[in-house]
Amino acid sequence: MIIYLHGFASSGKAYKSKLLRKFLPDIEVISPDLPLEPIKAIETVRDIIEKRSDKDRVLLVGSSLGGFYAYYIHKEFGFPAVLLNPTVNPFQDLKGRAGINYRIDGNETFEWKDEYSIQLRELYRDAGKTGRNHLYVYLNKDDEVLDYKKSEAFFRAIGCKIQLFDKGGHVFTNFDQIIPDIKRIYHNLK
Repeated sequence: MIIYLHGFASSGKAYKSKLLRKFLPDIEVISPDLPLEPIKAIETVRDIIEKRSDKDRVLLVGSSLGGFYAYYIHKEFGFPAVLLNPTVNPFQDLKGRAGINYRIDGNETFEWKDEYSIQLRELYRDAGKTGRNHLYVYLNKDDEVLDYKKSEAFFRAIGCKIQLFDKGGHVFTNFDQIIPDIKRIYHNLK
């Protein structure tokens, strides 16, 4: 099973989850709508994992804030994770987003509360640096939302596998280029 974790203001119907299903039809892809509240988002992923009987075949794929969540769950359970333009300090990166925001895929609005940022700060403190052998980090140098150099420095410091692309932006328009890597990583799981 692949668990795809979407980023801030996105949803479980994100384009990347659709591409995973399209190009990997033989693999179950679960892409939940994550709750806004970070603690509840983590609980949602834990619940999905704990209901599974085959916990040896789990690969996390997360984008942006979902990349941070995937990293956090990776640290907790030890599952391999593919991180796409992940935020490594979500508290700082989402600073100033309190209030009404728009969803990426429509006109729907949602409220990001200050307490959510506080939860992210606590999760960040708990996320420590480990697990380098099963983390695969993909970064686009032209990310217009997050500074890719911060993620690169963070994950290089712990010896993770990192691949840099010149173009693809924050939304990772070049995602189809790494689907073969995701397939290989998944099929190499024990």
